Amino acid sequence: MTATSGPGVWLHIDEESVDFHITVDPGHRTADLRFALSYAEAWGLALLSQDECEPEVLDNDRIRLYLKSVTHQERE
Repeated sequence: MTATSGPGVWLHIDEESVDFHITVDPGHRTADLRFALSYAEAWGLALLSQDECEPEVLDNDRIRLYLKSVTHQERE
């Protein structure tokens, strides 16, 4: 599933391939990114820390932020 939370923000959830990420355009709105993060959290996902995986700069200057599946205890 890929969903957009506003212009320039895409949330990608592929449970079968264990591929979870958010892709953002350089000019995205912060509110749209916050919405995508909230939506991801509702699915049990959280951003990977930069120690776990740095954001990826794509050829089109978009940024890809990787997510991981978390349990309720890990979110606290």
